[in-house]
Amino acid sequence: MSYSLFKTNMKSMMDDPDSIGNFQQFGKKLTDEYDLLIKRGFQSQIDSVPIDSANKPAMEQLVNLALMAMLQQKEGEHSIVFEIGKGIIMYWTGASLSSMPPPITPAIGSIVNVSTVSAPVLNSGTFPNLGPNSPTEDTADLIDNLIDAITIHLTTITGLYNTISLYPAVPTPTPAPGVLPWTGFTIP
Repeated sequence: MSYSLFKTNMKSMMDDPDSIGNFQQFGKKLTDEYDLLIKRGFQSQIDSVPIDSANKPAMEQLVNLALMAMLQQKEGEHSIVFEIGKGIIMYWTGASLSSMPPPITPAIGSIVNVSTVSAPVLNSGTFPNLGPNSPTEDTADLIDNLIDAITIHLTTITGLYNTISLYPAVPTPTPAPGVLPWTGFTIP
């Protein structure tokens, strides 16, 4: 559902070139749609925690640079999806997941997480280079290539939940800091 909404929104703009004033407007639309796509998703390994913050301005700048470079290329194949991917990597640089809800999976050695202190992205992942794109009038083809690359990329993002967790102790569990690594992000 979420990828189809992303595709529908991007395709409607791309199929109406008169609605695109300049490449910066397109870059902003792509960045905004990507941000909305990610906000509909969640961390896939542990407990469906959503994203809290990301570096959207840096993504938009790098997407605009990719678009500007592509527009200067008069003919032949280009790697626009891979170049847009550099902006997507920047989106995740410095990003963090939400502190609510805390992950249900206990931090290492604990029995339950009481709260999440932070959940930073430690590795923005690797954006795949699926090869060059040929010039085409079919906007769906380009969007499908971008969605394929996004789907692969999201599996490579990693981070760490920093929690306050309860650890086994007698007579009652003891609260202390905990850590729980996470990998991957899912779009439903």
